[in-house]
Amino acid sequence: MKLNYIITLNNISCKMSELFKNIISGQRYLFYVKLPWRNEPIPIRADFNDLPGGKTLRCKNVKCTDEEPMNNSGMLSMPLSWVVKIETLEDIIGVNNFIAPSEILLEIDNYF
Repeated sequence: MKLNYIITLNNISCKMSELFKNIISGQRYLFYVKLPWRNEPIPIRADFNDLPGGKTLRCKNVKCTDEEPMNNSGMLSMPLSWVVKIETLEDIIGVNNFIAPSEILLEIDNYF
């Protein structure tokens, strides 16, 4: 189910609208997140859940580097302004309509 959200965030509304326009609830993504206490964005693998109020990203089954406090958390919410990039597996490997057995997808997802 494709979700359409109206995102209103001052100067970044156009960027955010473009970033989240094709996101699908329940699909796994690689989110690049710029946390206020970090200098560089960190990658976070998670299942997109929704955008409550159009200002917050809510995702589940979160995996990231072990030193981050949100690693392996069940549900995670963060301001949309922290998200700087979103990639799917197709984006990462450069192949459209990629089909693979679930065992391979799980192995790829565990490679962090």
